[in-house]
Formats: sequence, structure tokens, C-alpha cells
Amino acid sequence: MEPHGGDFLCGAGIDCDSLHRTHTPSDNDVRGRMSFRESDRVAHSTRRSAYSEVDQRTWRQLVLRTREALSTFRRRVHPACVRGFQTFFGDCRAIPPLPGIDARLGVLGWRTVNVGGYLPSQSYANLLANRILPIVGKIRHPRDIAHSPAPDLAHDLLGHLPMMLDEELRRFLERLGQALKRAQSDARDEHLFLAQRRLSALREQESPAEAELEAAEHALQQARRDLEHEPSVLARLNRLYLWTIEFGLLGTVDDWAAYGAGLISSPAELRQLMSGDVEIRPLGPEALARDIEFCDPQPCYYAAKDYAELNRALDALNAESEASPSGNMYT
Repeated sequence: MEPHGGDFLCGAGIDCDSLHRTHTPSDNDVRGRMSFRESDRVAHSTRRSAYSEVDQRTWRQLVLRTREALSTFRRRVHPACVRGFQTFFGDCRAIPPLPGIDARLGVLGWRTVNVGGYLPSQSYANLLANRILPIVGKIRHPRDIAHSPAPDLAHDLLGHLPMMLDEELRRFLERLGQALKRAQSDARDEHLFLAQRRLSALREQESPAEAELEAAEHALQQARRDLEHEPSVLARLNRLYLWTIEFGLLGTVDDWAAYGAGLISSPAELRQLMSGDVEIRPLGPEALARDIEFCDPQPCYYAAKDYAELNRALDALNAESEASPSGNMYT
């Protein structure tokens, strides 16, 4: 699938000029009126205490690597992602302040909020359902530049933001957030969340104790096994989110375009996908029964034909959730 031409944003009914200004002339939003090149200077002067020069160097390297990957694999990346990256980060030379991003997202009815790290599914979902995109405040360590073991600022900005310019993606993301918010969790979902968070925290350390790492990996595998038999609706909704919003492809198994944030924000994983050494499968029940590799690249990916297919998958889970008031099928 080839990208569309240069009129993508305006052709979609978005006021291109308004993406570069704010609607509210408050002091808090004054930076939103700036171009990102101007915002870069503000970022350096106002956020020095928040982000070190090492952080800024890591950001610049990731922006450069992402730009190169999107250029190299343009034919296999969703056109909205290519255009969105250029719109948000085309002249970005430092970690951009959120007010400037909010000024652009505000045109689309969304905004951001800074979070400290992993959120429980339904806390995260509550934000999405209210058109709020969570942004983790910290950026990955330089040793993890190729593939971060946990969501970070680069993942959230470089991965999620570009596709937010796609109206159908925004609509699906909001609907998915609403469904996740309604679905009740059980103890197994909580155990999985805690196990993922623990392993991720250890993987971020420079030299985690081997025994602790093994224990955390064992706990995660056990939590996954607990959800293999009659997984909760919440677990399957989470998997739908992960195999679409994070690692999704649109198209067929032979002709697809990548759009998932976990792919776009990890040039190393994107290159692995493009190498042809991983399997592409149609999105279906198998994906809803399979967990992602939490801290490592995926061995396979799933392609949905179009957004209509994504919404049908979500509709089916919504119907199942309504038929099971407790929000799960586990007894």
C-alpha cells in the first residue's frame, strides 16, 4: 500500500493551519502557538531539570532512526502515520512540551496527560474513553534505544501520536477505551498486570539480579497460563488493543501497512517485520487467545482488512461482555 499524496490532512477535513496554533491564549498554552522548532528552544530552557542532555540525545537519535525507518519502509507503513510523523516531528530537535502537542490534538478533540508509567487496563481505558492520550514522562535509557522493555515517552509520542491524525483510528481507539472501561476484571487480570509491570521494571535495570529476573519471568508465564482457559473479556479486549493499536497491520497477509505504536516507535522491530522473517496472519480469534511478547519483539503479527473489520471484532467482544455482566467468563 502506497501513501497518499500531500493533501492528506486537509483532504480529511482538518484545518492544517490550526494544527500549529492554540485556540486558548492562556499562559499555559502559549507555547502551543509556536512551531516545534520554536518549542524546541522552550523545551531546552524550561525542561532542563526534567530531561538531561543524555535524554535529549536519546530523543534525537530515536527521531532520526524513526524518520529513516519510515522513509525506507514507506510503502509498508500506513500513510496517515507517515504524514502524522512529519506533522508532529518534522522539525523536532528536542523533547517537545506537551502544551504544544495538546494544541494540535485539541483540533481533533483529544489531549494528553503525563503519567508515571504503567497504568492498570481500566485506568488507561478511562483516559482513552475520554479522548485523553496518556504520555509516560520518562524516556528509555540509551542502552535500550533499539527496543525499550517498557512504554516510555518515545513510544507514546513517536508511536501513538502520528496515527492520531487518522479519524477512523481515533474513533476505534475511543470505542476500545469505552469497552475496556466497562469490562470488569478478575484476579487473574490483576495478576497479569502486576507480573508485566514487575518484569518490565527489572528489564529496565542495567544489571538485574538473575534470580529476580527468573522469578519475574516465571510469574508472568504463570499469569498467562491462568488466562489461557476461558480468558476474561477484559483479557481479550486487552489482546485486541495490543494486536491492533500496538502491533497492528491493516490490509491482507500479503499486502499490508504497519500502524501499531509498538512497531513505529521501535525501528529495530519495524525492520524485523519488514525483513519477511516473521509470520503475518489474519486477525481473528487466534489473536484474542494470544498474549504479546511483553519485553521482546513479536514472532508474528496480525493484519485486519480494514477498520470495519477491527470494529466488527470489537462489536463481538462488546456483545459477549453484555451477555456476561460480571465482565468475564471465568468461574
